[in-house]
Amino acid sequence: MTTTEDTPLFYHVAHDSAYQHPYTWAYRYEPSLSERGTRCDVCGLGDVFVTGAYPRFPLSAAVEGGWRYPDVLGSGEYPLLIVSEAMVEDWVQDGITGYNAYPLTIVRASCAAIRRQTPPQYFHIEVTGRCQLDTEAMGLSVVYNCPKCGYVEKEPAFNTPFIIRRDSWDGTDLFVSDLSKGVTFCTDRVRALAEKRKWTNVRFVLPERYWDLDNDDCLTEKTISNTARHRDVQHSATKASDDSHERRTGSEARSPEQTRLDL
Repeated sequence: MTTTEDTPLFYHVAHDSAYQHPYTWAYRYEPSLSERGTRCDVCGLGDVFVTGAYPRFPLSAAVEGGWRYPDVLGSGEYPLLIVSEAMVEDWVQDGITGYNAYPLTIVRASCAAIRRQTPPQYFHIEVTGRCQLDTEAMGLSVVYNCPKCGYVEKEPAFNTPFIIRRDSWDGTDLFVSDLSKGVTFCTDRVRALAEKRKWTNVRFVLPERYWDLDNDDCLTEKTISNTARHRDVQHSATKASDDSHERRTGSEARSPEQTRLDL
């Protein structure tokens, strides 16, 4: 798929707690998710809950650090996307798609500055939109992917860019890959809404630059409108994916005689 001006930009969206120190974050759930889940009986490595691979029920959390509650709440115990009720209302109003929202209530705060404040109602987000990653263009091999809990072993495990196969994207605004369900991708509609509504503690990173967290293309609440270079970056990644796809399909179309002649 060739990118054009009409091709939507994709981002990884998450909290910005590592860089935004004024904001508190959830350091544990009460009770912990490990206590509410069980080890997968297929692989013995991932967690499963009574609701399946995702905890589709209300949660309670304890927070620490900072002196303000943000819109996107960082999470230390388990990689959940946690957002304020105001953000969910913005999503509903603007027709953002690809998620289910479950209540998350703050029940304890370790910092005096935070204890003096009434916490907002939060929600943890199950992302239901889907895409596939171009593992060949990423230089990634999947060693194991559990069919029940979704546990994934990859080589290399880290430091590979995320290159999304655009022809696999289901058209939702929030989406994940089955190979990286803890990494939430989104469309530029979500980024534009964050700019408009001034969400706090949010970070948008091009999937192709995911591991380069200090790169100049990261967008935060202070730089959220600086998107000028992003289409060029994603165009290059999409071209690499297209070239990889052409090589695969070209190889599959070759006859055994052609292969022997080349050798």
